[in-house]
Amino acid sequence: MALKLGSSIGERKLTYGPKGRKQIIVRVGVPRKAHPVDWMCPFQISGIGRPRVYAAYGVDALQALQLVFKAIRFELARHAIDAVWLGSEPWDLGFPEYVPTAFGRAFANRISRLIAREEKLFIGELRRKRREARRQAAADAKQAALRGRRDRHGSAEPYKDKRPRRRG
Repeated sequence: MALKLGSSIGERKLTYGPKGRKQIIVRVGVPRKAHPVDWMCPFQISGIGRPRVYAAYGVDALQALQLVFKAIRFELARHAIDAVWLGSEPWDLGFPEYVPTAFGRAFANRISRLIAREEKLFIGELRRKRREARRQAAADAKQAALRGRRDRHGSAEPYKDKRPRRRG
């Protein structure tokens, strides 16, 4: 029996190809009971190959919903298409990475700390670059203003009106 998507809880449109004219549509279905103890979250990918419904499985509805993003990333990676979401980088399709907890608390905590540390370093670097860019923009504006005065008046000195003043 073919898997059915059923009711959709959301969809995401990705673009690829020349000038982003081709579309991939990813739809996520409502999680539902699959077996007496398992839940499934169906999803459909259309726009690459034949539209097909897949599923991610979990011990409850929320785990199935969390794991569906990992399954979507896996299926999209199999097609090796540099799709983008909302003009993002080709590797960022808006489906978040899942930190596995099945390997124990220590492992999950270590991975979470690594991610937090890398985020902090990355954000610090972004802030540093932003400050640097603002400083450079201010310096460039100052130089442009000096060049503008130099171009109009022949020197970097402020223009002095040499006409005689009227005394009144």
